[in-house]
Amino acid sequence: MTKNIKYISEIECDKERLMKYLFIKVATVLSAVKPSVMMRYAVSDKSKRFNSYHLFTQHQNEIYETLGLDYLELKRTDKELLVIFYDKDTLENAISNSTIQNFLDSRGYSREQTLDEKLHLLKTRFSGDSLSNEIGVFLGYPLEQIEQLAEQNADYAYLPTSMWKVLGSATGSLNKTALFRKIEAVAADVATKYGSTEKCIERFKTFAGVTTRTA
Repeated sequence: MTKNIKYISEIECDKERLMKYLFIKVATVLSAVKPSVMMRYAVSDKSKRFNSYHLFTQHQNEIYETLGLDYLELKRTDKELLVIFYDKDTLENAISNSTIQNFLDSRGYSREQTLDEKLHLLKTRFSGDSLSNEIGVFLGYPLEQIEQLAEQNADYAYLPTSMWKVLGSATGSLNKTALFRKIEAVAADVATKYGSTEKCIERFKTFAGVTTRTA
């Protein structure tokens, strides 16, 4: 009995650790600085007990409810799960720019489509092993970088301080990266001070000046 209780306690710690990690990673979305983030969970052979894929899928309903963000599973197999967490208002505003709309038009999207329709079209692009380039638009990455990556018309710049593969001028990407990392650092600090993920999110939104959304 004691052994079972210890095992259950360890699983609960793993779950809370994962939820706090997710809180930190979605902090840029919670603060409306970034329209969305994409998370990947994969089966690992390195650990038989702690496994992000199994842990996430086991507690996914609780995780989705706790984070309080919109989400869409872009891809799910028995070994991998790709999820995009997003704020609907921020994302709609991010892709409403005419330049971005022109880019999406060129990728087979329509201006008449709703956000949900665009996201579900995006999901169809994830049926294979590669990522569709336009995901960068939905993630709030610089359009110049996305276009150059799609066209493969510039040299890659592998910068350790950037969150994505950089082509051409790196200034805009590095500035955005610095902002995103700063917000994540604030969230990480909050995560060390409060016990539950729910409390962390509540306090972070207060610090960030974000009004908690109601259903």
